[in-house]
Amino acid sequence: TACAYIVNDDRENQITIFYPGASIKDYDFKLDLNLFKDSIMIISPMNIESMIRLAKKAREAGVPYIFDPGQQIMRFDPEFMEEIVEGAWATIVNSYELKLMSSVFDIKKAQRMIITLGKNGSEVVEGDSVTKIGAVEPDMICDPTGCGDSYRAGLLYGLKRGYDLEKACRIGALSATYSIEHQGTQNHSFSMEDFAIRYKASFKEEL
Repeated sequence: TACAYIVNDDRENQITIFYPGASIKDYDFKLDLNLFKDSIMIISPMNIESMIRLAKKAREAGVPYIFDPGQQIMRFDPEFMEEIVEGAWATIVNSYELKLMSSVFDIKKAQRMIITLGKNGSEVVEGDSVTKIGAVEPDMICDPTGCGDSYRAGLLYGLKRGYDLEKACRIGALSATYSIEHQGTQNHSFSMEDFAIRYKASFKEEL
């Protein structure tokens, strides 16, 4: 069984100690992706070969996907990474991952980039256009572990609801704030009513 130990400090540094267990094995997802053409897929960190294969299948089936290389970013061959990024509907990284990615190929080849910046919010980059998404001030800072995944959950929810990317990222920003206010990665919950109220208070628009 895979397990991870994640250490954070108050300067936003993070060290992850990860044991992959069975997840280190390549897995061929025997899915008919033609059934998911009205969906959007996110390809998150797992076995490198599996990520490459899944991205290829998505491109062949015409299924849009978000590429989220995460902790695997340093293990990618630049050629394969560039191929996945160019074929992605969007690529999502944090500022550290962006530096690593920028060092091996021209990220301007990406259709769009979503860059998370911790307390400084996030940015959506499409060509020469940069849209800044503000962070939502937490009531308390308890544990940042899992905030990135919470952001992605909100992002995907917003896109599935038919919102534009900017609004979907705002939903992601608020979702991440709920995570940082609680200990542990998935020990929090909220009602959609409370979420909508807090969203309106934060971004001055209805959800």
